[in-house]
Amino acid sequence: MSWDYGKEERWLNEMSARGLHLTKGGAFRSEFERDETVRYAYGIDYQGGLSKKTAS
Repeated sequence: MSWDYGKEERWLNEMSARGLHLTKGGAFRSEFERDETVRYAYGIDYQGGLSKKTAS
């Protein structure tokens, strides 16, 4: 089963429309901040297969 990124984006945009904006995302828990004066449009840009760079 793969992750439904479209569903996640719709949920985040609905939360923003209610005045709740993502400040920290996680697989099992996300944190939001309330600000009814703004509205954000969220988009998920998953880039699989990227390798981590290490500092030398």
